[in-house]
Amino acid sequence: MELVVSLSNILFLFRFWFQKTFDRRSERVKSIYLHPTESWVLIGTHLGNVCIWNHRTQVSEKTFEIANSRVRSAKFIARKEWVIIGADDGFIRVYNYNTMENITEFKAHSDFIRSLVLWDLGSLEPRSSVNGHTEGLNSVKFYETGEKLYILTGSDDHTAKVWDYESMTCVKTLEGHTHNVTSFQCVKLDASFIITGSEDQTVRVWNTQTYNLDYIFTSDLGRVWTIGFIEGSSEVVLGCDEGILIGQVSSAGC
Repeated sequence: MELVVSLSNILFLFRFWFQKTFDRRSERVKSIYLHPTESWVLIGTHLGNVCIWNHRTQVSEKTFEIANSRVRSAKFIARKEWVIIGADDGFIRVYNYNTMENITEFKAHSDFIRSLVLWDLGSLEPRSSVNGHTEGLNSVKFYETGEKLYILTGSDDHTAKVWDYESMTCVKTLEGHTHNVTSFQCVKLDASFIITGSEDQTVRVWNTQTYNLDYIFTSDLGRVWTIGFIEGSSEVVLGCDEGILIGQVSSAGC
């Protein structure tokens, strides 16, 4: 009798490992973003500072003194040589990361919301809106697997949800964290995984084929606030209460 095994069934067998390789103690890290071509990590902190840290040489190359307010998000815009920074004082600031010149800043309006709202660029009206969580949202991210586009949301209700982009229906609720889900990252190795971070001091790894919980790692630097993945490598960077933790990740068939 001929045995036929589908590719999707093979992917179900992959398991994930996370091994800490480095940590750097500092003030609370609220935001991490990786430069697409340089070996730079953009780090936003609880005390209002943003620094560019080289994950290869393990030294801080530049520091931006932003405000006496928590930095919630900081991103590279590499084609413009910019960093864009959002803080709790309600301002969005743009800097040139070579000259450290403050290009512009403006007041942004924000609310503590539970809804997932999508906007088309240039439109004044939202494209769609769904109420999927019982508490406020902390993080939203697009991710693609196969030919399907999904949206991830993480919430203070201790869950993360996977949404079908086209239908805006919830495909899966990822349950298991015992505190607020603060962040997530999609990682593709031999198989695809979703990594969620939480104030319960753990990161949890979910297989995107089954959405089963595949692995739990507990941070020894406190609550996990943000997660970055170094493209072209197998390294994940965690931003925690007491600094940065870098781990080597791998997957293999069982």
